[in-house]
Amino acid sequence: MRKAAKRRARRATRPARTPIHDIRARLGTLECTVANLSLTGAMLRAKREVAVGRDAVLALNLEPQAVTGRARVARCEPLDVPLPGAVWRQQQYAIGVHFLDPSAAFSAAVRSLIKSIGIEHSQPRVLVLGEGDKISDLIEKTLSEADYVPRVLTHPGYALSTARRIGAKAIILSLNLDPKFSGRQIIETIRADAAMARLPIILCVRRAWLQPAHSAFITHQRVRLLLVPFTPEELVLTLDRMIEEAS
Repeated sequence: MRKAAKRRARRATRPARTPIHDIRARLGTLECTVANLSLTGAMLRAKREVAVGRDAVLALNLEPQAVTGRARVARCEPLDVPLPGAVWRQQQYAIGVHFLDPSAAFSAAVRSLIKSIGIEHSQPRVLVLGEGDKISDLIEKTLSEADYVPRVLTHPGYALSTARRIGAKAIILSLNLDPKFSGRQIIETIRADAAMARLPIILCVRRAWLQPAHSAFITHQRVRLLLVPFTPEELVLTLDRMIEEAS
């Protein structure tokens, strides 16, 4: 009881934090609110959709004046927001942006803002493209237990559109490598997309499937190999490091 009372007393003496949803922003000409913020990007809420891959000026409306920097849209997906006391929902969009070469003044303002606001917690989303086998099941289970949100696909044709729609932080490919290297087109398609070009990609394969041409292509496309069988700890450590390096 004494410890609980001390915690309540400490909270009562802390300075008030600015609610994150009270921070207004403007992406180009689109009015937004800030839902999440980091030194490398932000999650915005808006009433209109924007194109993924678009570059625009981002203005954060801070006192005494707004700070601006350039940002690239990496994610845009629809949200249904319930209205208090109403039976209908309001359509909004979650817009994820990456900061592009922010100035020292912009970075300093963001760093100061992060210290004074409450940040929404969001678990990183990872797209898993697999064969629907035991390896894919292990990957999905491991990611869920490591506080990632896996989205499993078995159809490669939807890989890029799904990664963009969910705002994936990484892609894990668990594919059989045939002589024609069926995963080549998937990787090339992802790397050719402006918003996904730097996305971490992990390829889970058996050593016996690898050929010299495979290894050269994988290295050139900045894909990390994870040899099967692997432990859950190896998968999580590899994924953590790649996401940190890409941020």
